[in-house]
Amino acid sequence: MEAKVLGKSPSVPPGTEQERATGLSVALKLLSAGPVVILIALLVILTLTVPNFFSPRNISNILAQIAVIAVVALGQHLVILTRGIDLSVGANLALATVLGALMFRVTGNPFIVMGTMLLAGAVVGAVNGLVYVYGRLPHPFIITLATLSIARGLALELSIGHTTMRGMPEMITTLGEGPASGFRTHFSWFFPSPRSSSSWLATWYGGAGSMRWVANQTLHGAWASRSIRSSSPRI
Repeated sequence: MEAKVLGKSPSVPPGTEQERATGLSVALKLLSAGPVVILIALLVILTLTVPNFFSPRNISNILAQIAVIAVVALGQHLVILTRGIDLSVGANLALATVLGALMFRVTGNPFIVMGTMLLAGAVVGAVNGLVYVYGRLPHPFIITLATLSIARGLALELSIGHTTMRGMPEMITTLGEGPASGFRTHFSWFFPSPRSSSSWLATWYGGAGSMRWVANQTLHGAWASRSIRSSSPRI
């Protein structure tokens, strides 16, 4: 009969646990840097394989095209900080744009058009928040999936001819494509093109600064930051 000794664990060489913890910490840091590494790799590959990819005009067009996504991502950032997700942001944007275009056909007042789009986005966001909180839903995925379908359907139904609607007041066009307050930003000097004047860049900077202030200086931001820290793994 073999004798078994209870209460004794196999001997671990000194420093092994610390080395494992250090290795895991490095692996997590590399994982968090993954998107940046992938972006840099894509830039290098496309620059080497696609003619004129890194030309000033093309870079300027790319920056202009991602402007809308970048602004929407600012709001999504606060939602993700609270371990939630908002699936309706794209449909919300589409509905607000369609309502703004319809209002432009009724009145050419740019302030009314912008107010209509902001109000539409605020209403959808308020519905998401109120139903999630007071409905005691387990996750915002549920209500935002519903409002995604509703907002997308409304945008399609309200659009004239169920197709793309073009035209905005000159003031809004200038805000989207013209120089920021009459001044060219530093990107405009290096990437001159018809779309290089970057009011959108100034808007994104302002929005990013506002989100940073909310996350660091307000009670809701402090709660969100504390929430994400409490859910992160500890080494």
